[in-house]
Amino acid sequence: MNEQTRELLARALSGDLSAEEGELLLNACRADESLRNEFGRLAVVERLLHASHSETDPDLAAREVAARLGAANDPSHRLIP
Repeated sequence: MNEQTRELLARALSGDLSAEEGELLLNACRADESLRNEFGRLAVVERLLHASHSETDPDLAAREVAARLGAANDPSHRLIP
C-alpha cells in the first residue's frame, strides 16, 4: 500500500474525503482485495473505538472490543458480512 492510499484510508475513516478522493479510494478498493479487507478491518475498529467511548458500561465495551478484535484474528471469521 502506498502513501497516497494510506492517506485516503485515514481521511475516509475520519470522514474527511472529498468526492474525488472517494472515487480514488473506491477504484483502489475495487482493484485490490487486500486493500478492501484492510479498509473493512479499520472501519470495524474505528466503530468499536467510537462505541467504547459512548458505552455506559466501560467493562462491557472493553469485552466487546476484545471479542471483535479476537475474531479478526480468526481467518474464517468475516468482520463485514
